[in-house]
Amino acid sequence: MISIDSNEILPFIQFNGQTSRERGYEHGTILSERIDRSIKIYREQFLQQNNSNEKYILQLCEQYRRGISLFSSDYLEELDSIAISSKQDPLWIIALNSRLEILNHLAFGIQNECTV
Repeated sequence: MISIDSNEILPFIQFNGQTSRERGYEHGTILSERIDRSIKIYREQFLQQNNSNEKYILQLCEQYRRGISLFSSDYLEELDSIAISSKQDPLWIIALNSRLEILNHLAFGIQNECTV
């Protein structure tokens, strides 16, 4: 099992999984605490935006999820595996990966980043 220094801000981690599911599971297991903290930070950031609530944010994530699925089923499988192994809602894993898109949408009402 890979271990990381909890004091290292941006650790370099090379996952060994052969499939999207294996890599995602490894990612979520190793980084579960960081994922949990990141979700808490971004949830707070999202909710501070105008007229924002968790239901609306998760609806946006459903849209991004569909876009990711059309782009790459392997990528979506990896994100879902991260969610399972880190014990998080898959939509919040999508939210972390789409954070700039969500922040732009909430702040400016536009969808203009790469996940759209």
